[in-house]
This record gives sequence, C-alpha cells and structure tokens, in this order.
Amino acid sequence: MFDARNKDTLREVLDAVQLPAFAIDVVAADTFELSGINETHEAVSGMQYDKVIGLRPCDILSTSDARNVISKYAECASKQTPLQYFETLNMPQAEISWFTSLVPILNEDDETVRLIGNAVGFQTRDGMPLMGHVLNDLDYLSAESAIPIYKALELVRHRLDDASARSADRRYLSAFRDLCQTALSGSNRLRSVFTYLRAENVKCQPY
Repeated sequence: MFDARNKDTLREVLDAVQLPAFAIDVVAADTFELSGINETHEAVSGMQYDKVIGLRPCDILSTSDARNVISKYAECASKQTPLQYFETLNMPQAEISWFTSLVPILNEDDETVRLIGNAVGFQTRDGMPLMGHVLNDLDYLSAESAIPIYKALELVRHRLDDASARSADRRYLSAFRDLCQTALSGSNRLRSVFTYLRAENVKCQPY
C-alpha cells in the first residue's frame, strides 16, 4: 500500500486520496526524496510528476523553504508520530500556504522509511490567505473528503479488530488509520482558522 516500492503502484495509492497527497522516502536522518505525488497535488501546486520524482527538497524549493521542510520531515521521522503544521512555500504555480499532515511509515525493524503527507493548499496575497481559496478548500475538504475518510476509518478499525490479521498488515493499517485521523483533525483545524479570520475581520479579496 503506502509502502509500495513501485512508483506506479504508489501513484495509484496516492491518487485514491482526495486531498493533495505526497510520499517522501527517508534516505538518511536529514536526507529526503520525493517518491510520489497525486494528481490533486499536481493541480494545486503546479508541480509535474515526471519532473520532480526522485528530487530532494533543495532541488525543488528555495534554500530557506527547503530547510524548513526538511526540519519538519526530520521531526516526523525521528519521533515516529503524526505531525501537523502550517507552512507557506513558493511553488511553481504560486506562493501557496499549506496545512500539512505527515504520517511515518515504519519497516519491520521499526525504522522510518517513508513519510506520507496530505495537504490543503490555498494561495496567498501579501502573506494572507485569499478568502475564496479558504472557502473553497473548506467546502472541498468537508464535502468531498470527510465522509469517505470516516468510512475508511471504520473499515480499518474493523480489520484491526480481526484477530486473523497478520502483523505486517496491522502495521500498514495502523499507518493508514493515522493518516485518516490527521486528515480529519486537519479539517477541524481549518475550520478554526476560518472562524479566527472572520472574528478578526481580516479583509481578503476573492481570487
């Protein structure tokens, strides 16, 4: 599943996620390579799959952006726990603010070998999110993603309760469960941000 070594198989798995999703291979403690992005990520970020797979953050982003991204990847990989955070990156399509969720994938020796991420992105103007993007992303996330994620969680929990499930299956099912839970948590966090923007009366022009 998310541990697939074949790039085409990994691509199919990521495309099943209804948010911009990506996979990062852990090469060393501070060395990471992009091993997959889905079609939704391509559409939002402007990145092209064939041109970025196998590249490292420093090959894609500015020096400062790459340094910040690597620090988050390293934190998730070392702590081996899901991580959520906001970030603003200069992407090929535009400067985009992301609410990013990372989940570590461990091998049989309990080493972090890959990070699976999903992110909700919205363009910014003068460092502030464009209200139209925030609204669209919130609607998209709640209407298109929350329901199937809840369904996937129920299926995964049912399988984890199955005593006949192999230990290897349980490992990857647990990782998928964590990814679903971080996506749902991200939905709630985004709604909190939207509430804050309204309360503070931040004026952003729709795109």
